[in-house]
Amino acid sequence: MVPGCMLAVLLAAAPALLAQEAPAGSEIEATGYLSPVYPRDAYSHLLNDETTGATYFARSEVVDLDSYDDGQRVGVGGTLVADDGYTEPILEVTRVEPAEDPSPGETATLAFEVFVEGVPPADATFFGAVRGEGLRYVPLADPDGDGLYTGSTSLSRFPPGTRPLPPDAAPVSLPVRVVQGTGTQTPEESESSRPGEPVSVIKDFGPVRVEDKTLSASVSFEGDREETTTSDLGDGSSGGGGSDEGLLGGGANGIRGFLPGTGGVTLALLGAGILLASGLLVRRLFR
Repeated sequence: MVPGCMLAVLLAAAPALLAQEAPAGSEIEATGYLSPVYPRDAYSHLLNDETTGATYFARSEVVDLDSYDDGQRVGVGGTLVADDGYTEPILEVTRVEPAEDPSPGETATLAFEVFVEGVPPADATFFGAVRGEGLRYVPLADPDGDGLYTGSTSLSRFPPGTRPLPPDAAPVSLPVRVVQGTGTQTPEESESSRPGEPVSVIKDFGPVRVEDKTLSASVSFEGDREETTTSDLGDGSSGGGGSDEGLLGGGANGIRGFLPGTGGVTLALLGAGILLASGLLVRRLFR
């Protein structure tokens, strides 16, 4: 029997698992938001179709998809093609065009601000990091030189699916962090920059409901001590490292990222253990 918590995880993953039901050669029309993925192999972006809820693995040789993955809503056309060594067909995109803004309230602006005390290293860079279908880095800048680094990004407040939304639809919550990098790196396949290694976590906000809001953090470089939290950034609980598995976490880890820190299965086992221990205690008292 499948435990209830595992069933919930499987149901949450169902849209992605059902995304590639259409066979190779099918013509696809979809509307949604492009999310970049790293490292890039057979595909470079994910696209969730708002109408069907399907998730497509997208790439293109004729359209610069990176110029459309900045939070804007787009309409995409293309063909599903088979790729050697990859089990699922890939959406070869041939057309991308901006789509009309969704209903009012479907998008939100998430802003970041980092107060920097003292003089940071010359190669210090600061980013907001949001994990959704993919990992999005938001570069933070201090144009005034007053020690306040800011930046923002536009996010969809609701998961893909049938529109219009039901009256009781609730905004999604996404894991968010502010990180410090060492310089920047821009993959050859992308025009978007991300923090260079090593990377440290300045503040982990945990799951944040997607609404218009500003997230604030601070870091001090006064004296010889740098008051940040350094992280390995290489496991599912840490920020984006070289492989971005920290914040992105891959498919399964991405689902795990929305569970409590103890993990759904662990909670179930813990609850079973408590019930068993309670039963033995009651039995002993009445013997």
